[in-house]
Amino acid sequence: MYARFPFPVEAIYFFGIFLDSGADFSPKLVNAAAVLGLVMLASRMLARWHVPLQWRRLACLAILAHPVLLEVSLDAYIDAPTALFVLASFYVLERAFGGFGPPVPRQVALCLLPLFGWFAGNALVTKYTVAQLYAVAGLIWGILVMIQARRARANRQEPGSHAEAADPCSEASVRRWLFLSAGCFCLPILLWLGKNVVYYGNPLEPFFVWLFRPTDSQAVLRERFYIESHYPQPLWSAAYWRTLSTRLEAFQWFLLAPLVTLPWIRPRPAGARMLTVVLLSYLAWNLIRYSQDRFLLASFVLVSVIAVDVLSRIPIRWLRWVGALGIAATSAA
Repeated sequence: MYARFPFPVEAIYFFGIFLDSGADFSPKLVNAAAVLGLVMLASRMLARWHVPLQWRRLACLAILAHPVLLEVSLDAYIDAPTALFVLASFYVLERAFGGFGPPVPRQVALCLLPLFGWFAGNALVTKYTVAQLYAVAGLIWGILVMIQARRARANRQEPGSHAEAADPCSEASVRRWLFLSAGCFCLPILLWLGKNVVYYGNPLEPFFVWLFRPTDSQAVLRERFYIESHYPQPLWSAAYWRTLSTRLEAFQWFLLAPLVTLPWIRPRPAGARMLTVVLLSYLAWNLIRYSQDRFLLASFVLVSVIAVDVLSRIPIRWLRWVGALGIAATSAA
């Protein structure tokens, strides 16, 4: 069973099984460690935003009491480690941009990028479905990087500007850090591909079985069934349009509710960026495929962090009205 888990969580599982005879002990232990890491990292994010301790405890309680966390604790042990990798990579990236706490020097920001690459690479090889989160995040942060690069170029071109002389990071140094970050991102992926070649003869196991092991007819049929039941059909296919109404009906529209907090989180660039990533990932997830909530655990943790940050800055007299409205809405439902 555990041979199907990708690197590196698979290696931890096998190490736990080697140390203990009970096959169910090590996955639960790894899952518990990942859940603890999620709670500690969420608390650290809020501490960097100077959120009071009692509100940070509320965020930890909201994460631990979430139904999805109970689901991944009883089964599907791969989701909590994946969410931890995703959250850690977002945290490192925002620290590089100065989103959590005061802005950091450019040299320090560049030093953080390889760590982001390592976390992101491990998240992708642990569960492929986090690619949609990184696609949205990459678009947002990529636009920010291009804007910052254009501003820096404009400052250097101004007459009498000494920005380039004062900047200790040359373009060659920046390129070296970017190459190192790309290497840290690719290393876990290469290890995972190599492991699959050694054990299965297929680097992309359990996908593309029809290409690498065409004689294994049962594996080819399993792959086809899995793709047809979990992955989206192309827009030009009749099957996509037949299931579109079902997808729209199953769309969890209430997940877009955090949009109402945008006026409060505008002073927090990191919170605004993370909320945008979460909302767009929800939208993409529900429109292109049938949602399984446990795949969105990282998004739920981010929503808890942002919600507690917003609540901590709303005046007490307003919170009473918010609580009354929440109780009324719950009673009506």
